[in-house]
Amino acid sequence: MLIEMEEGEMNVAENRRADGTSRWTRNVTLLNGLTATRNLLFILPVFTLHFADTVGLAFSDVIASQAAFAATMVVCEVPSGWLSDRWRRVAVLRIGSVLWLAAAPLFWLASDLATLVLAEVVMAVAASLVSGTDSAFLHDSLEAEGQTHRFLAEESRRHGIAMASVGISTGIGGALYALAPNLVFLFQAIAFAVAAGCSVLLVEPPKHFKEAERRHPRALLRVLHAEFRTKPDLVRVIIFAGFLSAATLAGNWLQQAYLVALTVPPTLLGPIVAAGFLIGAGVTQTAPALEARYGWRALLGFLVLGMTVVCVTVGLLDGPAGIPLAGVPLTVATAIVWGLSGPVLRDLVNQRANPSHRATMMSVLGLAPRLVFVPLGFCLGFVVDVSDAATAYVWLGAFVLLAGGGTWFALAQRDPD
Repeated sequence: MLIEMEEGEMNVAENRRADGTSRWTRNVTLLNGLTATRNLLFILPVFTLHFADTVGLAFSDVIASQAAFAATMVVCEVPSGWLSDRWRRVAVLRIGSVLWLAAAPLFWLASDLATLVLAEVVMAVAASLVSGTDSAFLHDSLEAEGQTHRFLAEESRRHGIAMASVGISTGIGGALYALAPNLVFLFQAIAFAVAAGCSVLLVEPPKHFKEAERRHPRALLRVLHAEFRTKPDLVRVIIFAGFLSAATLAGNWLQQAYLVALTVPPTLLGPIVAAGFLIGAGVTQTAPALEARYGWRALLGFLVLGMTVVCVTVGLLDGPAGIPLAGVPLTVATAIVWGLSGPVLRDLVNQRANPSHRATMMSVLGLAPRLVFVPLGFCLGFVVDVSDAATAYVWLGAFVLLAGGGTWFALAQRDPD
């Protein structure tokens, strides 16, 4: 079997910097910086408000733009992961970061559904390039240091950084929008430019691959067939992740429709959305300890049950016979579920996937929620338009219980530790 090494095949001692740290340790720091800046989403808390109320699109149009994002991810997610495995991870991260930056002015200029969809498509291509590659890049950098046992802790930290960045930026975004809508888009472009700068400084870690697989794109199908045929436990993890993660994504968008329907002013939209992400960022750091104490089965099962209860409770509290605004604090629960489940699911995939196919399978993990979100998002958007967001929350709770609970049971009963 031919094995080829990418740039950086020198041992750790040969890669020490003058300050005593290795280039791989520096990679982890830079990757955290890239994660922090590309998740400064100042537009997030006012996205629905801006494009529905200011531009004049229906909420179903906003959901349609998100479906375009998801559909593009469906097409690009797995090929981009395969490209990362066969090519250079840093090159894929850099291209993704530049495209992420290119999407910023498109959102700024969007005045109709077509331009908004174009912006979402560009951002989806960028996201597909980074998704999976970032986690694989982190694992490879830790492996170069002989520190793979730190992956869950470092991935939880990085996931927390992402959520904290979203939380901080959404807290600021509402206030910026109240001052001047253009400030939101200006800050967005600056943040994405810094992210692109971080990607330029990354160094390719050691990576192994088969020469034959590198040269033939058809190998992607062989890789997927081999992984799915020989590792049913990996397939079950990915299916479960698809349902649960799609539900958290839908919950985040429902939160905006819910708050806008309650006529919450822009200055409060940011802090409310930010609260969920900041709380989620803090809770994410407990994922390694919770998994070590209770096991991943119990942790993921609790998240499914908890999200079901929260969604139904929000719908009942703020339904026709409910208590206005009583469900607002509960809407942050979707961010908490996302924060805790993300690192655990990625760690499960890393443990089960072939090391030479790591980014490909991480991309499949990212693809699964997008596949589920396309029909789920359209259904919930329809419910919001014909009824209200509170009713949509009840339907989302039923989905989590049936789809998430059913796949969790299959995963927990059949999967090895």
